[in-house]
Amino acid sequence: MKNKKELIVVLVIFLLSFGFNLFFSLQIPQYSSDEAYFNLQHSEYIKENFNPMVYDTQSYGGNFILNTHVWHYLLGIMSFSLGTLFAYKILPALLAALIVVFGYMIAKQITKSEMAAFFGAFIFAFIPNFINLTINQISLQVMFVPLMLLFIYSLLNIQKRMGLFLIVSLLIIVLEPMNFLFFLALLIFLILMIVNDLSILKATKEGVLFYVLLLILFNLILFKNLYFDQGLLAVWQNIPSQLYSDYFQTIDILGVIANIGIIPIILGITGLVFGFFTENKRNIYLFTSIIASCLILLLLELIPFELGMMLLAVMLSITSIISMDRFIAYIKITKFSKFRFWIVGGIMIITIVSLIIPSVVYARDKVNGGVSYTEIEALEWLRDNTPEDSVVVASVYEGHLISTIANKINVIDTQFILADDRYLDISNLYKTESLVKAQRTLEKYGVDYLYFSDKAKELYDVEVLRYADEEICFKNIFENEEVVIYEVVC
Repeated sequence: MKNKKELIVVLVIFLLSFGFNLFFSLQIPQYSSDEAYFNLQHSEYIKENFNPMVYDTQSYGGNFILNTHVWHYLLGIMSFSLGTLFAYKILPALLAALIVVFGYMIAKQITKSEMAAFFGAFIFAFIPNFINLTINQISLQVMFVPLMLLFIYSLLNIQKRMGLFLIVSLLIIVLEPMNFLFFLALLIFLILMIVNDLSILKATKEGVLFYVLLLILFNLILFKNLYFDQGLLAVWQNIPSQLYSDYFQTIDILGVIANIGIIPIILGITGLVFGFFTENKRNIYLFTSIIASCLILLLLELIPFELGMMLLAVMLSITSIISMDRFIAYIKITKFSKFRFWIVGGIMIITIVSLIIPSVVYARDKVNGGVSYTEIEALEWLRDNTPEDSVVVASVYEGHLISTIANKINVIDTQFILADDRYLDISNLYKTESLVKAQRTLEKYGVDYLYFSDKAKELYDVEVLRYADEEICFKNIFENEEVVIYEVVC
C-alpha cells in the first residue's frame, strides 16, 4: 500500500469486517459451538498452570489430547494479560479481519489494479463460509486462513519473500501438523510446472523442500506412535464411521453452489480460465494447485466438508479478482469507458450484497442457534448441584460443554483421535426404548447423570427417553425449555 488513499480504503474495509464480526459476537456472552469450549478450556488451563493439558481427566473419562496447543497458548497469554473479553471475542475478530489486508495484498500483486484490489478486499471481508465457521467460535481458522493467504502471497514472489515464506510455513505446520493441504498443493504445483515445461525457480525448489521436510519432521515428532499404531488411517483422525455423513459430505454441484454462492463461483472459474491465457501462468498454476488440493482432500474425506468449502471459497475469491481486472480492462477500450466507474461499481455492489446477505444469515444463526442461555443455565446448575467427580453422558457435540462449563467428566466428545469408539453405544442409549439396554450402557461407562437436550433430540431423532419414565431408576432433577437432566439411581 504505497499511498494514503489505498491505506485508508483498506483500513475502512478492515474495520467493516472487524465490526461485523464483533457486532454479532458481542450480542451474547457465551460462544456458539461446542468446539469453542474445548479451546476455552485448554487456553484457560494454560493461563492458570503455564503448561498445556496433555491428559484430560474429564474427556472420555480420561483421554490424551494430541494437540500442539500453539493456538491455546496465544489465547491463554492474551487472556492473562488483556482479559477474557479481548482473548475470546476481540482477538478472533481481529485475526479474522486480517484476511481483508492479506487478500488485498494478493489482489494488488496479481492484477496491479487498485480498483480490482479493492474489489478483492470487499469480497474477503464477507466470505459466508468463513463467517459461518469462525464467528463467535474461538476457531483456529481465524488464524489459519490469514496465514494461508500470507503463504500464497509469499509464494507469488518467493525470491524476495523467502523469509516470510519460511516463517509462515513454520506457523502453519506448528498450528496444524496433520494439515496436508499445502503439501499436496505444492506437489501438484511442481507437477504442473514440469508438465508444461516451465522453469522452476531455485527459491521455489528450496521453499518446497523446506516445507515438506518440516511437515514430515513435525508429524514424526508429534504423531510417531499414532502412525505406528494406526498407519495411514491416522489421517482420518479416528472419526467414528457413523459420523462420516456429518463431517464428510458427498461433493455435488448444488451443494457447492449452496455453500459458496453462484456469483463467486462464476467469477472464480472465469478468472481461472482467463489466467490460463496469460503469459505468466505460474501464478494461476499455484491457485489451481491449491483448489485441486482442496477437491482431492474432500474426495478422500481428509478434511471436513464445511472446511473444504470454506477453503474453496477463499481460493475462488482470489481468482474472481482476475475476472474483475479483465472486465475493468475491457470496459476501458469500449465506448462505455467514461461510465466504467459506475458500471464496475454496480457489479461490485451486486457481488458484495450477494455475499453480505448470506453472511448476515450465517452470523445470526450462529448467535441465535449456538449454545443458548437455557443450556448454560442447565450446565451451570449441573456444575453447582452435583458431585465434582460425576460422570455425565451427553451427545457427542455437547461433550466439551459438560467438561468445560459443568466441570464434569463426559463420556464422549469430539476428540476422537486417541479415544475408543463409543459413538454407537451413546447413540443407542438415546434411541433405545429398552430399560435393560440403557442400563447396560450406563453401567459400562459408570454414568451418574444423563443430559438430554434439544440438540440431542435433533441429532438422534428422538423426542423422549421412554425408559427414563421408570422413576425407580431415573430421577428428573432439572428441567427447563431445552434441557432435562436425569440422575441415574439404579
